[in-house]
Amino acid sequence: ANVSLLDPATGQMRVVGTRDYEAYGVHDWMQGYQRPMTNTEYAMFCDGTQASPLVIPDTSLDARWINMPDSQWIRSFASAPIRLHGQVIGALNLDSATPGFFTAQHAEHLQIFADQAAIAIENARLYSRIRTHADELEGHVAARTAELEQERAQLQAILDAMGEGVIYDEGLQARYINQALTQLTGYSAEEYTGYLELLKSSRYSESEFAELVTQIAQQVRVTGVWKGELQLRGKNGNEFDAALVANRITAPDGQYRGMVTLIRDVSQQKRLQAQRNRFITNAAHELR
Repeated sequence: ANVSLLDPATGQMRVVGTRDYEAYGVHDWMQGYQRPMTNTEYAMFCDGTQASPLVIPDTSLDARWINMPDSQWIRSFASAPIRLHGQVIGALNLDSATPGFFTAQHAEHLQIFADQAAIAIENARLYSRIRTHADELEGHVAARTAELEQERAQLQAILDAMGEGVIYDEGLQARYINQALTQLTGYSAEEYTGYLELLKSSRYSESEFAELVTQIAQQVRVTGVWKGELQLRGKNGNEFDAALVANRITAPDGQYRGMVTLIRDVSQQKRLQAQRNRFITNAAHELR
């Protein structure tokens, strides 16, 4: 037995599956064998009439039979068209070395099996197309993932190179902090669970600080930005004056996503400014 499929582009019939040709020494020859469609097959499959099975009880007595290389041993032949959506796509063929072996009843049974084979072939083709599409999607996803990973690495390098601390939050829950912030405060990224609560100075009560955080979030949500100064405390207990700039982050659909807050220690700057102010005051006094 063998299954042959028709290539519409070339009109060639190609053997795609075989069974039990080893005894006749033609197994290797049959694998992938490709040939033009014979007149008999053309009449059976492509003459515009209802495709029907074909039986040649004795090939030596039937003018329709055309001997091909290594097929002289075939003395009885049966074939049924494999049809998909009204189109013949190939044939299921049976070969026998015994004259008169196949009958019309064999052809009827063979056609039933060929119809089942058509369903299996269609399912295989559908699966192949789905698998190809899935592989293409997987390739696109892998390429996009690599692109996003590269962009993330570049952004990470930029943020870590900044001198200011950066904290990104969603719903007042820290999602990312940069290296400068860990160095500034002494807290690791894993220790940040809220927004600024971990850095609350003893200058503020719990309620006062919570109110400040709420005001920052509300203003950023409404206006897009908040700027100001707060006194914060690091992990070692040292308190410092910090200048903060919080900016709104929106999703691609325009919805509010969270905030990016820049934190800069201005304690030294304020001490220098105070020293400068004292110097100017003393100089002005001496000049008077």
